[in-house]
Amino acid sequence: MQFTSGKKAGRRRRWFRFLRRLGESVIERYDWRYRLVPEQLTVERVTIRLPHLPSAFHGFTLVQLSDFHYGPLVEPASLSIAFDVARALQPDLFVVTGDFVSRLTCAEGEWLQRELSRLSATEGAFAVLGNHDWWEDSDRVAGAIEAAGVRVLRNEHIVLQRDGAALYLAGVDDVRAGADDLPCALHGIPPGACVLLLAHEPYFAETAARTGRVALQLSGHSHGGQMRVPILEPLILWGLGHHKYPRGLNRVGEMQVYTNRGLGVVGLPLRYNCPPEVTHLTLHAP
Repeated sequence: MQFTSGKKAGRRRRWFRFLRRLGESVIERYDWRYRLVPEQLTVERVTIRLPHLPSAFHGFTLVQLSDFHYGPLVEPASLSIAFDVARALQPDLFVVTGDFVSRLTCAEGEWLQRELSRLSATEGAFAVLGNHDWWEDSDRVAGAIEAAGVRVLRNEHIVLQRDGAALYLAGVDDVRAGADDLPCALHGIPPGACVLLLAHEPYFAETAARTGRVALQLSGHSHGGQMRVPILEPLILWGLGHHKYPRGLNRVGEMQVYTNRGLGVVGLPLRYNCPPEVTHLTLHAP
C-alpha cells in the first residue's frame, strides 16, 4: 500500500512539474516575467534579543536574502537592485536561505556567481539550499554559489569568534528533499552555546526547537504568501507545503524563527500585498 501511495505521489509531482514548466514557457515566450522595482523592495530592520548571545556579539548584524528563483518567471537584472541595497547595509555577515534558482542553465550559474560575489562582509557570506535548488541540481547550484565565495552549509556549522567568545552558525540541507541532518549540523557545538540555524523551510523550526540547542532559525521558502488575498494566499502556502511561520518573527517554544519573504516568485509572476524583502537583523545580548 505504501508503495502504491508512493507511485501516486510521484505521478502527481511529475504532472505538477509538467504544468509548471508549460506555464513558465508561455510566460517566458511572451516576456511576462516578474520584475522587481526599487519602490517595491522593503528593508525590514529587526532587532532580536538572544538569551545566550555572548556580550562580545551584542550589536552583531546580519543581512538575509532569500528565494531569488532566477529562471523563467523572474527577470534577473531586476534582482540586482536587491544586491545593491543589501551591500549598502554593510552587515557583519550575509546569509542566503535557499531557492537560488527555478531553472539551472549556464546563464543562471553565471548570474549567481556574478551577483553573489558582491556580498562581501567582515565575517563572510553563508547559504543553504532550497527545494528548487535540489529539484534542479543541488551540486551544480552549490558549486556556482561557492565559486562566488559564498560557503554553502550542508548539515554543518562554522564558528564566529570575537574577543574569545563564540557564536555558532549552522545550516541544514533542504528539508523537503529529505537531505536535512540536524544532529550532524550541530555535532561538536558545546552545550549552552548560542546557535543560529539556516534552514530553508520555516516549519523546520519545530524540529529545531525540540533540541533546545538553537536560539534563532532563519528561513525563507514561503514568499510570505506571495499573493496575500483571502483565497490565493492559503493555496500558495499549501502548494509550498506548509502554512506555519510564513513571514516575520515568530517564537517556537524557547526558540525564535524569522522568515524572509524572498525576492522572486513561483507559480505566477506576481506579488500582491507582500513586497520582496531584504532583512537587516541586529542581535542583542541579554
